[in-house]
Amino acid sequence: MLKIIAWIKSLFSPPKLQVELLPRKAYIDYSNDYIVPVPGKADDTMMYCFPMKGKYENLQKVIDQRLNFSPLNEKVRFFPLSDFIMLVMSDIKKGYSLDKSYEKYGYLEEKALQIFVPIVECTLNKNQQWVAQRILFHIPYIFVDQPFNLSIGREEFGFSKSFAKFNFPDSPDTAELFEVNPYGFKNYNKENPEWGAYHSLVNIKKINGNKPDGKWENSDEAWKHIYKHINPNEQEKQFKEGLPFLLHELKDFAHKTIPLIFLKQFRDIINPEMACYQAITEGDGINAAFHGGWFLGSEYSINFESMASYPIMQDLGLPSSVIVNHPFWIHSDLQFNAGNVYWENK
Repeated sequence: MLKIIAWIKSLFSPPKLQVELLPRKAYIDYSNDYIVPVPGKADDTMMYCFPMKGKYENLQKVIDQRLNFSPLNEKVRFFPLSDFIMLVMSDIKKGYSLDKSYEKYGYLEEKALQIFVPIVECTLNKNQQWVAQRILFHIPYIFVDQPFNLSIGREEFGFSKSFAKFNFPDSPDTAELFEVNPYGFKNYNKENPEWGAYHSLVNIKKINGNKPDGKWENSDEAWKHIYKHINPNEQEKQFKEGLPFLLHELKDFAHKTIPLIFLKQFRDIINPEMACYQAITEGDGINAAFHGGWFLGSEYSINFESMASYPIMQDLGLPSSVIVNHPFWIHSDLQFNAGNVYWENK
């Protein structure tokens, strides 16, 4: 009986790899440093969500580059769940650390664009088949308007954050237009170099305001709608599903958890083309409180501009213009806890 109970418990926990961490030393906190030590909260967060489809092969190339390059690739591999991606425009009104002992305590605001790609962690079975264990989310692009969070996300977790200016609506009722203008280069040209500047990259406009009446009463109703969008296309599966995969998804759904996975790295000072540190890291975003949500409108157009610094269309397999049906908004409080090191370069 005890063996059966242990087996059932193991189904709810993804396989833990034996990771030997490099020796740790205390972080030297400069007086001009500012971080938000985890666990952290993002209260009063408004998320405007636009489900889209990229190209599966393009998404796989991104995942191969960022996650499937390590020696783990022989026994653990990551695949896109489908061609689904989610573009999220988020407006955080109050970000702060839950560590009350941190002396540099204060609140931060942040506007951001994130692109979430649901991926599947797979392990190799005795028949040399990749078997799905759980869903995680990778964020290949994220833009923020706040310098502290730019460095915090990169240094603590490995968020691929870039700096941008935003045009945001005040509320879902006035969500007619979103604009994202990151700092970077339209073109790279050695013969005639450009100056770095803010350029238009993403423009989102409402083109049909019709929307069904109603609202989601709780987060379960909202998550059911989201999960309905990310069902994989049968012809795209490169893995098989089993009971552990289904149970892990039920667990995450019940806990309102969004498992995230990153590549955290720093360039070497001697040879900047090399990495002095690399790690695949993971952490969870948790919906700590649900304040409401519903559809924005029937149709929005999303237009992408070409920008060499941020080749979103090429990386994700997107056209220059996308029509999104039934985008939605969610108003909630989010929490981010300490993460884990999945793999570390030695």
